Amino acid sequence: MSGIELFPWLLALWVTLVSVTCLMRLEMPISVALIPGLVLGVISKLSCTYGGSRLLAWLEQRRKRSDALDASKRMYQTLNQARTSAPENGLFYECTICGNTIAANSTKLAGCKCRNIVTGADTGHVQIRETAKVKVYTLIRG
Repeated sequence: MSGIELFPWLLALWVTLVSVTCLMRLEMPISVALIPGLVLGVISKLSCTYGGSRLLAWLEQRRKRSDALDASKRMYQTLNQARTSAPENGLFYECTICGNTIAANSTKLAGCKCRNIVTGADTGHVQIRETAKVKVYTLIRG
């Protein structure tokens, strides 16, 4: 498990321990202090989990909105025009299968989710499985 997956559990444990410790300092017996401590821990875990999923959904919706705005600033080319020229700044390959966009001049190995488009690291080489499912565009500045 990664740290991101463990975070809600670690937060719940921390909230439980801190609340039990605070209640015990008020001279409550541990059996009485443990119940509100566990309740607060469960609440913190649930709020972190469900609040995090809502945050991720909101961020995804925001990304889609910004992509829609970017679509108006795109100048599409034919795939053959893009392949004859050297990879330039601002040239992008858009996969219509999964919707990912890959920069042509990527400095590292990159590819779309469905692996229809894969760019080589530092070489400018682009491998496309289904050319009919790829759009090439440059961004219009201004």
